[in-house]
Amino acid sequence: MAPKAVVTSVTGIQAAALARAFQAAGYAVTGQSRKPPTSPIPGIAHAVADPEAPGALEALFDGAAVVCVTAPIDHRPGARQRFAARVAEAAAKAGVGRIVFNTAAVVWEDWEKPTAAVLREMRSILFAGPVPVNVVQPTVYMDNLVQPWAADAMLNKGLLLYSAVPEAPIAWISHRSLGEFCVAAARAPATGRVFDVGGPQNLTGPAVAAILSRRLGRPLTYTRLPPAGFAAALNAVYGPPAGDEIADLYNYLEAHPTGMSRDPAAYAELGVQPESLESWAARTSWPGHPAG
Repeated sequence: MAPKAVVTSVTGIQAAALARAFQAAGYAVTGQSRKPPTSPIPGIAHAVADPEAPGALEALFDGAAVVCVTAPIDHRPGARQRFAARVAEAAAKAGVGRIVFNTAAVVWEDWEKPTAAVLREMRSILFAGPVPVNVVQPTVYMDNLVQPWAADAMLNKGLLLYSAVPEAPIAWISHRSLGEFCVAAARAPATGRVFDVGGPQNLTGPAVAAILSRRLGRPLTYTRLPPAGFAAALNAVYGPPAGDEIADLYNYLEAHPTGMSRDPAAYAELGVQPESLESWAARTSWPGHPAG
């Protein structure tokens, strides 16, 4: 009988990729969300569960070998910490074998802004519980580049817009590779571990533009989108202060340009070879540019 994996927030494109990774690894996957999905994932069960409702998570987690939790986009004061506490409590009551916590963003130990501090608090809450935990801390997603706000500028203006300083070498990671890392963290022999993960290449903004230029068949110029403008765009989608906190990642990079660099040799412990930007770009469709 296939082991059960529960993946939270599965209606988001990131968590949906994690659910597909666990499915591909042979798990019977149940995805959780607060509302019914508009596009269910074939072969994956779905449960509508409000984490704040009494008993909801316990019922959802019952029989799970692993619960893969993604930090939610909920920037109400204390909301993410309360969510972590509920997950830890419910997992213990349900007899869950292991929790994998996907922070969904890089976590800097020397950054006291909410961007990192809240994720560190969530991490500590989960580690303090009785269920074994491994933590996966990714850099920034290749998949962001195909979102309309980025793709439209590339296709219509020849601009690759992003908030990182151009000279910052970043180990961009795909959602698919993040899913593979989460599965590996679920199966790792040791627990209580924090894995900083990313892609196989540390690429500056112009290097990313050059790779995508070849994929799209047109020259692209990397142009920094000021963090304030990036924050405003994200606040329009998620509501403040979500955009401000996410954009703050790129304020950190101004003073610490290697903060999203990674040594690919460190991935060997998990046995994952993340896909390159070239590979991701080749299998990704943009308007007028189908996947290769």
